[in-house]
Amino acid sequence: MLVPRQQYSRELKVATMREIDSGKTMAEVARMYQISPNRLLAWKASGARRRAGFPWYRHPSTPTGDAELIAQLERKIGR
Repeated sequence: MLVPRQQYSRELKVATMREIDSGKTMAEVARMYQISPNRLLAWKASGARRRAGFPWYRHPSTPTGDAELIAQLERKIGR
């Protein structure tokens, strides 16, 4: 019999990452939210903090100014 995998909300992930950013240790945050410290490490390592609504996250497919300039120059030289 398979046990369903625990799913965590976006709000919970944001809250835990903000607590860690505020200076609390992983162990403190894990105890406060009753989550394994390994789960917090996995969220942090996987970039969950960026995808969960932090302002410095930019989707990788979003072109930068340099990418647009490179594409324009490549069109000029016929590549």
